[in-house]
Amino acid sequence: MSTVDLPFVVAPTKRSTERLGTPATGILELEVHRSILVGEAIDIAELMADKEQAIVTASKLAERISVEQSISLLEAYSVVEGAAVGRQLTEPQLEIKAKYLEEITAMARAYIAQGQRRMQASVTALIRHRLDRPAWSLEDTAKLQQPLLEELYAFFERERSGEVPESAAPPSEEELKKRRPGSGKRTA
Repeated sequence: MSTVDLPFVVAPTKRSTERLGTPATGILELEVHRSILVGEAIDIAELMADKEQAIVTASKLAERISVEQSISLLEAYSVVEGAAVGRQLTEPQLEIKAKYLEEITAMARAYIAQGQRRMQASVTALIRHRLDRPAWSLEDTAKLQQPLLEELYAFFERERSGEVPESAAPPSEEELKKRRPGSGKRTA
């Protein structure tokens, strides 16, 4: 049963589509919802479930540093996270970073790996649901060309945030007629 079959008092607006890719990567057309679908969110959670979150690893390291350096857990976590993501550190924080450089370097790699895994999981979920490929796997996504992967992920992020892409072109006469007086927002 699709949402079209639900007894809406007001039916959902007709969905638009967006084309992604280039002639070199191939061009895909995806339906725009201005949000992610429930099935997409479930798939992403399942695809990410078997990996320990980088924040958990960072917290464990911060707990150890907190005890060994006699500083608060918050201070220790600030050092770990700041060093892992390349944030500017104070002199005392740099000293702690130097003592735990190997572990913090591993943390930075974990953050990068988690980000890559999240990107691949998000694109896999999009392909499964928006391109009707339920058997699509992370391994299939790994075979995509990098520019197409990045464009699909950018689309996912726009959908996740509900972002409405604004065109640089001036509105057409038809678009101007569709705008409600005083709101400045498009109705279609």
